[in-house]
Amino acid sequence: MKQLRVIYRPEGKAGEYAHFAVNFYNGCSNDCGYCYLKRGQRSHVWSTTPTLRAYFTNPSNRRKDERDLNPEEFAIRAFALDIEQLLQTDGEELKRYGIFLSFSTDPLLPETIDLTFFAADFCLKRDVPVMILSKRTDTLFDHSIAHGVGFRYWMAAMEGVQTLPPDSYGRTASLWNLAFGFTLTGCDDEEPCANSNSERIGMMYALHELGFKTFASIEPVIDWAASYKMIGSSLSMCDHYMIGLHSGVKKDYYNAMQSMGYLYGIVQKLLPQHRNTIYFKDSVQQLVRESLSADEAQQLLSYSVGSNFSIFGTKGKVVLASDCTCCVCGKPAVAFWPNIDPDIPSRPYCRQCLDNEQVKALASLVCDGDAKAAKALHTAWQKNK
Repeated sequence: MKQLRVIYRPEGKAGEYAHFAVNFYNGCSNDCGYCYLKRGQRSHVWSTTPTLRAYFTNPSNRRKDERDLNPEEFAIRAFALDIEQLLQTDGEELKRYGIFLSFSTDPLLPETIDLTFFAADFCLKRDVPVMILSKRTDTLFDHSIAHGVGFRYWMAAMEGVQTLPPDSYGRTASLWNLAFGFTLTGCDDEEPCANSNSERIGMMYALHELGFKTFASIEPVIDWAASYKMIGSSLSMCDHYMIGLHSGVKKDYYNAMQSMGYLYGIVQKLLPQHRNTIYFKDSVQQLVRESLSADEAQQLLSYSVGSNFSIFGTKGKVVLASDCTCCVCGKPAVAFWPNIDPDIPSRPYCRQCLDNEQVKALASLVCDGDAKAAKALHTAWQKNK
């Protein structure tokens, strides 16, 4: 298989967000105080002025038929060829999880939005989903670029029809495959040049009303009260949340009791109101396991979807059990249980653990604690289903 040129598989913390990603630019004018790029391995290329990655400006990376392209045109061509290659080699995975933009800049800055829209349009017309994570709202409604590619164009296409008009090859694109996400920390002072958190929530509402999928990155958690407020303020317009801790702080930055209190509040008080989905990143999972007993940790973490969850895997807000892992053993789930009352949370189980839980329930509710009788009753029930 040929090596991909610009699309890659993120690893580590970034890998929890996406299976495939592309970074067209380095640097970001949002100038967030907590930005990991300022202190990480790529700090030497970071600046408050986004610049096209050196790969696209280096003539030695071009093939003969690409020598006359300008850097932006070359970027799109290299990206397009990678997409076509992935469709041949990893098409099922690509169409399930899509492409993420971006880990090295904000993809909706005035300097970066053109390539973002061109790339998204190319993907959508090949049934490849796209996730866009940003802290900017000012560019979306006001920005339009050549060839009808842009948000105004997509917004017009949303009016009654969930597809874009066909391109020159007759391909159309489903807008169910486009997800807009916003980082919500609740700490505007840490994000001096980005749009405010309240403006991001407002834009999320507008996008959600138009029918786009929406998600929120609650990362980093700078202050639990602020993060809790962000989730509570966006429940009706956000399909999926991802929560992650601050990586640039000391271990004692988070008070265990306070952290668990807010997490329980999120999953038991806030999320049940709208049945949003949530993913606890590894940093949160580790804190939970260090702060609670094994049984308590298992119970709290069961509210999180698994790492194989895809926001594009379902229509609307329906979540498939196959998108989750078993809340007991971590194996692929096959069903949610119990499903008897909307006020009682259903959790994902694999087949074996589901059978075990149902036998326990039968023993307690029907068989006066007789596990053997409960197992026999469960077996008979399964045969007659």
